[in-house]
Amino acid sequence: MIFNPVKKFQKIFKPDNKSQKIFKPGNKPQKIFNPDNKSQEIFNPDNKFRFSELPEDVGMLIFQLIAEADGETGRSCALVSQKVNAWVEPILFRNIAIRDDSQLATFHRQYIRSSKWRKPRQFFELHVKSLILVFGALHKSYDSDFVVAMAILKLCSNVETLALPGFFSHVKQRNALRDLQKFMTSPGLSPRRLYIGSTLFPRKQLHFSHPIFQRVTHLEFLRWVTHSEKWGWSTLRCLTHLTHLSLLFEPNREGACCKWAGRISTLCSQHLRVFILWVDSCIPEDQVEAIRSGSIDSRLVLGYLDVEPEYTSPMGPYTMDESPHSSSDRQDFWADAEDIIESRRQAKLQQTTA
Repeated sequence: MIFNPVKKFQKIFKPDNKSQKIFKPGNKPQKIFNPDNKSQEIFNPDNKFRFSELPEDVGMLIFQLIAEADGETGRSCALVSQKVNAWVEPILFRNIAIRDDSQLATFHRQYIRSSKWRKPRQFFELHVKSLILVFGALHKSYDSDFVVAMAILKLCSNVETLALPGFFSHVKQRNALRDLQKFMTSPGLSPRRLYIGSTLFPRKQLHFSHPIFQRVTHLEFLRWVTHSEKWGWSTLRCLTHLTHLSLLFEPNREGACCKWAGRISTLCSQHLRVFILWVDSCIPEDQVEAIRSGSIDSRLVLGYLDVEPEYTSPMGPYTMDESPHSSSDRQDFWADAEDIIESRRQAKLQQTTA
């Protein structure tokens, strides 16, 4: 016996105490106390839970949250049933990343040509919001690559974020490449965030007046220096929605970096908040000090290249890597530059109030 302030006496549990029943699989469901003085059955393993017993909207929400958290698990969920597949597919196709020629061919074969998995045009137009398309990065590229790439771009015409670095100067001006370049000058695409290379445009139309640039707020532009023709930088004035700009410096002559950066910044819209200029890591510090300090333009941030951007995009201290990352990574990339600009502003405020 032990003393209990609530009950004067209380039995201590013993395994052989017959007055206390223990659970056995064959026992009938026990009763537990309910505040409403009504009895309630305890879980019985014989009554197995079935997912179909959940309300449909709850089940749909669970699977969609899983697909958003982890794409690989989401693809497994799509195999559960046709109904679950219909729930998660729009999420799985929201952000498409095709990073090499092999993935390009696989995507085309499975989702555009296959009679079993083919999606209607309306599906891509409605659900695809972000597209990373990297192909032809090696010296071997085929007409079919350009044809397939254009087919995918036409399907995903409503993307908000498009990454298409494209380095095709080593490719002869074949008809397939010309057709792709012509499409890039048409009104077929109007993203808000754009990561694009200069070789995707016809050599006699190297400017920012094309429809693809007109809605852009965040632009990462790769001006491949193999182009002998000059890019029409003055057309930056056409980009009235531009707030974030990232450019690769063209090493035309020594000591010209700051002058070139200053000229470009004057061509941009007054709404521009961030301008990142990437330079080779070998450039002397005294040639870029005015950029680093923000004295040329407080919106201007300096980025160093780790390697010469031959067939890859620029690499720097933020998130630029061998191929474009997800849209969330790009957001971090711009946020880092914004932090630098904000720290300059705070330092200037402290100086004026001191």
